[in-house]
Amino acid sequence: MDETKKGDIIEAFGIHGNNAPTVDKHIFGIVLRSVGMNPTNDEIADMFQKGSKGGMIDATTCVAMAIGFLAKSKDNDKELREAFAVFDKEKEGKISAAELRQVISNLGEKVDEDEIEDMMKEADRDGSGTIDYAEFVNVLMRPVKIPPRVDIPEHLKPFMTDAKKKKEDNSVSA
Repeated sequence: MDETKKGDIIEAFGIHGNNAPTVDKHIFGIVLRSVGMNPTNDEIADMFQKGSKGGMIDATTCVAMAIGFLAKSKDNDKELREAFAVFDKEKEGKISAAELRQVISNLGEKVDEDEIEDMMKEADRDGSGTIDYAEFVNVLMRPVKIPPRVDIPEHLKPFMTDAKKKKEDNSVSA
């Protein structure tokens, strides 16, 4: 990280922390995001837990945590580019439906043309008929929507199929 970026973090720390020597987790997250970083709330909590003393974090530690976050982000970018290259067989910077189909079938998955078309529609935001790197990252980094757990009342369990009962019994014992 260059000195300018470190200076930006320290300046943001002073501005958002009202020139206090330390800030809490909320302000720590604001500081990082104000200088162009995009950590998740979990990443902020993890960094804060590692670097805070007494529930507060100072500017020097804030810079150190930011350096660590940026290093990790660069590793993630490298991994995403490598994954994109697996699909981009022609090395054109884009993935066609044929390339997507080939990689998925090489993984042993059977997909029909409608499924390939749906995947392309979901990822291809600009309508070019191909998926570029930004669209690829957008799909992979999109938050997953997990439905809330449903607890089945005891009086309804007799109506469940055997497979669902086994799954329910396993999740209760886990």
